[in-house]
Amino acid sequence: FRDRIMFPIFNSQGEVIAFGGRRLNDEDSNSPKYYNSPETLIFHKSKNLYGINWAKKGFRERNSAVIMEGYTDVITAHKYGLNNAVASLGTALTSEQAKILKRYVDTVYIAFDPDFAGEQATLKGLDILKEADLNVRVIVLPEESDPDDFIKDKGVDDFENLMESSYNLIEFKIRRIINEEEKY
Repeated sequence: FRDRIMFPIFNSQGEVIAFGGRRLNDEDSNSPKYYNSPETLIFHKSKNLYGINWAKKGFRERNSAVIMEGYTDVITAHKYGLNNAVASLGTALTSEQAKILKRYVDTVYIAFDPDFAGEQATLKGLDILKEADLNVRVIVLPEESDPDDFIKDKGVDDFENLMESSYNLIEFKIRRIINEEEKY
């Protein structure tokens, strides 16, 4: 974790179970951008969600969750009052994480970064969440933006407007196919 900003990872009861670190120097391409504690008896990356300890109340209030990619996305969301945000620990959402969400909510919004990795994670996550019998919506952020930047620049009201105009599973996949066709 040397030369990284550290984020404690909590379980749903608010107990620290691991740490995530983001490298401070983005020019250092020899080390991964994010690094988590190793798997232990109490920490399994695939079976936890970052920020779930803060989001449980928001889950109950809104009957929905917003899944984001990173620690700072979730921290900013909660700071600005979007109290149902969590992050998968890594871009790939797992079936175990979907089952955790199903215990709390009926609807899940995916708000991954609008880059290639985020789009691939969204497509994978859609099917995983659908298999868990969750209503899935996709928030499409403007190019070159992520939830952290968008909420800071535009505010939580504008982010919630994006939630209201989000796409369901079929709409998102059709939109993606149309956008791919337009590139050629």
